[in-house]
Amino acid sequence: MAQIVEAANAVEQALPVRVRRPEQGRGRTPTRIEDESAYPIGGYSSISTIGGMESLVSSELIYMGDAEQRATGEVDLFEVRWAAGELLKYTRDESVHTRERRTLSFALCPELDRARIKDPSVPWQRLVVGLGAVVAMVRKLCAWLDAAELHLHLLFVARPPGGTLGVPQPLAPESALLALVLREYIEAGTVELIDVEGVQAAWTHAERATELGGSDLIWLLGGPTAELEDAADADELRARVPVSMARSSSEASEDAPAVRAHGQIREHGLDLDHAPPLLWTDEGRGPAAVPVFEDDWEAWRRRFAALALALALG
Repeated sequence: MAQIVEAANAVEQALPVRVRRPEQGRGRTPTRIEDESAYPIGGYSSISTIGGMESLVSSELIYMGDAEQRATGEVDLFEVRWAAGELLKYTRDESVHTRERRTLSFALCPELDRARIKDPSVPWQRLVVGLGAVVAMVRKLCAWLDAAELHLHLLFVARPPGGTLGVPQPLAPESALLALVLREYIEAGTVELIDVEGVQAAWTHAERATELGGSDLIWLLGGPTAELEDAADADELRARVPVSMARSSSEASEDAPAVRAHGQIREHGLDLDHAPPLLWTDEGRGPAAVPVFEDDWEAWRRRFAALALALALG
């Protein structure tokens, strides 16, 4: 867990403190407070006899009796008007306050189990760096999108049942570690850790989120698919990856986008099978590969920063 936190801190240092977002965001939706007289949404627009005591017109207090009258239990005119529902109150405008609702789903594919590789120029294993980047993006996205109703879902994709690649969920230990590292955000209801039965289930989860607001699906891939000893295992592993993102080590290309638009979902991809990782983002104009010109640790951090900014500005 300590290494994941250290990697998250290192990645977070490459991210800006704040970002300036466009005026028009995706997935704007009414807030849970829709009562026109509820405090403090909206401004005053009229005077009526409905609403809470916090909106009471101050001149109504003139009907209250003095302290001696109240001490004797005598009913004053204020209480009579209150019982009859005749007290005047300020009424707030009828417009409904809206804000952006975003759901960001990080799909951690089981191939990440094969990303336990240490590169000479990187301080930690690829898997540790990838998980640290997820933690850093959770922290920063919560700060950048503080005005939005943000939901961050970490989808742990399971292998198909009856496969020959090992345990169905090889990232179960990492899931437990992330639950500890992100416990503050989990308790706040912002982050959820969810096990899904396959790639299609992850797609369905992200597509369901479009009914409530903007939805982004980020695929985290990893593992040397070209080095599998069993051909059947290789076919099974490639079947776990969406057709739009299927890339073996020999097929990977910076010129070909590996992410395909899926309805209203914006899909992004981060492939840890390469050093530095391959990255594809969709900033609203369709998926596009992000070029890389270096192969050092700073190139890794720049990749993660590019993905975080694409999610925040989308």
